[in-house]
Amino acid sequence: MPKIYPVYHRFFSLFLLSSVVFFSLPATLWSSTALQHTPPKSIYSGSRIFLSVVANDTEQIETVRVYFKSVKEKNYFFITLRNDVRSKYIGRLPSPTPDCEKLEYLILIKNRKDLLIVSQKYTVPVINSRIISRPSADKIHIYSEISRPNATIPGFSDNFTLNQVQSSMQFGRMAGLYSVGHSSAKTVFAKKIEAEPPHGISNMTLAAGATVFAISIGE
Repeated sequence: MPKIYPVYHRFFSLFLLSSVVFFSLPATLWSSTALQHTPPKSIYSGSRIFLSVVANDTEQIETVRVYFKSVKEKNYFFITLRNDVRSKYIGRLPSPTPDCEKLEYLILIKNRKDLLIVSQKYTVPVINSRIISRPSADKIHIYSEISRPNATIPGFSDNFTLNQVQSSMQFGRMAGLYSVGHSSAKTVFAKKIEAEPPHGISNMTLAAGATVFAISIGE
């Protein structure tokens, strides 16, 4: 008669190991996040891109950013969305040029527990309207996490200012959006969620199976 003890032993060992890992996870990963966003189906060159996001987090949202670039480019730039009403955040991306072809962007949220929530990537085709840009009275404040960024953004032309953010504010690097190494001296935790269109909201938690990954930034 075959022995069944080793099977139960292995099962118990795996259960114990899983329990240790599960209950050892940082408390910051237990926040519940809801993200609601509808990407545009297409955009026109020479026109700014209005974006609206509805975001809620049990641990109070501190900042909402949109990281964007032309699909042909490597590095992201970002804008910070402003809180409009309640949990609604809005902002405008600069006008794409006719040769941009496609816009790629994602949404990043940071809560007060230093948890970074990252949406899926959105890809939107750019329709060539034969207009390079429409000059606007107000400037768009755009930021970069790469060292010494150029004064221009490939694939975009508009009235904007471009500045590099300090290392402690480079949340895109911390969340792995750049191939270059991390530069912050703090530990940050991040999770990925799927944003839902207006008819539904994604309420993602660790227990519900959200994709969660921790990033430890060296001192």
